[in-house]
Parts: sequence; structure tokens; C-alpha cells
Amino acid sequence: AVDPTEFIEGGLIGMIFTRDFTIYNSGNANLEYELDIEFLTSDWEWLSSSSYSGTIAPSGSDLLELTFDLDDWSQPVGGYYANILVSSNDPANPQVVVPVELSVGINFAGEFYKNSFHVYPNPVKNTLVIASKFPVAFISVHTVEGLLVVEQKTDNAVRTELDTRSLLPGIYLLTITTSDGRQKKEKFVVIK
Repeated sequence: AVDPTEFIEGGLIGMIFTRDFTIYNSGNANLEYELDIEFLTSDWEWLSSSSYSGTIAPSGSDLLELTFDLDDWSQPVGGYYANILVSSNDPANPQVVVPVELSVGINFAGEFYKNSFHVYPNPVKNTLVIASKFPVAFISVHTVEGLLVVEQKTDNAVRTELDTRSLLPGIYLLTITTSDGRQKKEKFVVIK
């Protein structure tokens, strides 16, 4: 079983937002699943999941985070559709289809929002500076493989410094979360 059984969402160009998606195992054996996303109205991949496979113990569940990414949106405004396909070893229900509808609109303030963050220097050796026109509540850093390497509360600051000396040289993804819950993602490079 899954929850919810459908997603009907709306977003504005320049936004990134997330929704929880839970897969349940009500059987008596381990449930092995694989998740795939089928985009129906374009090849633009605007939806992703925090995980695409897993094993769930009997009476257990797996909480996934779906990301709706309209940050670098280059498609026309309007309706976009996808299916989340959850395939499993459940003989009674080997595949669950979860329809997703996304209505994309224009946010004239979105360009202001989109250009209101400055991350520098990039590439960085020791200290990465995050400057924002909006209060930032939280930042996190992931490797390109998706491994979380830094989490930092920023107390709604408009300027934050991130010590990068403990990070290995390479490419990282910085997620900036504002006090109103919006997210902005930026790539940066660490050099030594």
C-alpha cells in the first residue's frame, strides 16, 4: 500500500518543494520494491525521489521524500503529468501506479527570488559564503552521490559562512532552506 495514492500539486517557476510518500508492507514477508517515475507530458524530469528501491520488513514502512523541482524550469506553463510506478514482490499487487499532476504557473516575483542568493567563492578552498535577501533557516550539503555531509542551522541569517576545510575536493550540492520553507539548490566545487 502507498500513501498518498495520488498527488495534485501546483507550483511556480523558480520553486523547489517536497512531499512525503510512504510505502507500507502489510504482508508477512519482506517486501522488496523498486520505484520508477514515468513522465507523461514531456521528457523534462521535474520529479525525483529520495530513494528508488528498498526492502520493508513485515508491518513496516518506508518514508520517501519526493522533490518537485521547478527551479530551472524551461517548459511552458500549464499542466504536467507523471506516474510513480512502485513494483514489488507482492503477488497480490505487483505494481501500484500513483498519478501525479503538477500545475506550473508564472511567479513574477520568482525571478527576484531566484536571483536573491549568492554563493561564493566558487570554487572554494576554506569558507563558502551564502548571502541571501531572505532569512535562511537551514543549509545542507550533499555529495553528487547523494550522501549528506553537512547540516547547519543558520538562525534565519541573511549571511552565513560554511567551513569547507573538512570536505574532500570535488563537486557538492548546497541546499538553502529559507524561513518560509522554500529551497534553493546550488552546486559548488571544493578545491585544495
